[in-house]
Amino acid sequence: MQNVGLFGVIIGVILRLWPVWASLFVLVAASLAYRRKLGLYGHVMASSVGLAGAILCAFWLFAAIFAHVVAPFGPQIGRAHV
Repeated sequence: MQNVGLFGVIIGVILRLWPVWASLFVLVAASLAYRRKLGLYGHVMASSVGLAGAILCAFWLFAAIFAHVVAPFGPQIGRAHV
């Protein structure tokens, strides 16, 4: 087994989740650019607490959408056979 330091783990997570970060960046940039035209969602994005909540929800949504890219193993690997 390979010994990986803290820096290696952080870089690995950032690189593995690149589609999530890219989608999140596009969503937040578009939301902030057009928030005056977005109604209630624009009001949520105008407050710092609303922005943080929207980013957290969007992160998990994009992580689920890109799960086939992000997951290092298939769904059956790692299960104990009984």
